[in-house]
Amino acid sequence: MLWLALRNADFAAIGRSLRQADLLWSIPFLCALFLFYWLKAVRWRDLLATAAPARARDLFPSVMIGYAGTAILPMQMGELVRAYIVGKRFSLPYSLVLSSIGMERIFDLLTILLLLGLTLASGQETPDILVKAGYIIGIIVSLCLIFAYWLVIKSESALSIARKLTSRMPSKYSDSLVALLKSVVRGFESIRKPRLAFRIAANSLVQWGLMGGCIALSLSALHIDVPVSGVVLVLVATILAISLPTSPGYVGNIQFAFVIALQPFGIEPALAVAASAFYHVLAYVAVVIVGFAFLHATGYGMLQLRNEAQAATSDQN
Repeated sequence: MLWLALRNADFAAIGRSLRQADLLWSIPFLCALFLFYWLKAVRWRDLLATAAPARARDLFPSVMIGYAGTAILPMQMGELVRAYIVGKRFSLPYSLVLSSIGMERIFDLLTILLLLGLTLASGQETPDILVKAGYIIGIIVSLCLIFAYWLVIKSESALSIARKLTSRMPSKYSDSLVALLKSVVRGFESIRKPRLAFRIAANSLVQWGLMGGCIALSLSALHIDVPVSGVVLVLVATILAISLPTSPGYVGNIQFAFVIALQPFGIEPALAVAASAFYHVLAYVAVVIVGFAFLHATGYGMLQLRNEAQAATSDQN
């Protein structure tokens, strides 16, 4: 993706654009960014509400550590790290915490699909790659949501089926698999309660509105003038890109998202890459500094947490 973003870009123009950036926009950017992460902690509290009485301020450090981990580890392993930390702190099954993070992803993608649908309905020209990705993600997310809803509403049926399918296994394996499924069901419990699910959905909209604000501020810092639909397209492209397995810190994914989403507005690749660099560097540095400050307080090292989280994942498998 980095190659795709840079193949038609003028590197000298990227440098000129960054030198002319208005750094004052970084102040409201950072305010919006950390409010975004705080709301993530609030939403995670709601997702775990049926399993543990966690508070947002207790979850916020783990959120920041997890995203700092994603910034330096490949394949979004920071998600495993934050799940591991919270599982240990609140004595929750690892699979339950991971399933709550999976539900986070579903709400995030549903929000982005809503924004993409509104953009298409407005008649805004949209790159084909985003439209096709939207259809694919829509199908996948719909299937995941139907499955999660079925697990929660028909949990007894699901457990009965699991017991039948594992009946020929040694009891220690079949019991472990059934226990694992029970933990996953508990991680999805939030969608059983309409008010709670609505609050989580509303939180997701506000979260990504704040991230859209960060994108708008980045574009303003580089003196790029696009309509609101342009900001929404960049937001949609960015979230779809970072949802994929990626290099540490989403390098390449974010740059390609900016370039492809700003094409319909006549923005040159060099200027789009410069805006993505402003956005990316500010977000990356801020998250790494705060995340590692919280990590230091735990007494753990990132690689130690990564290894323990991977071991826990292997045990679950």
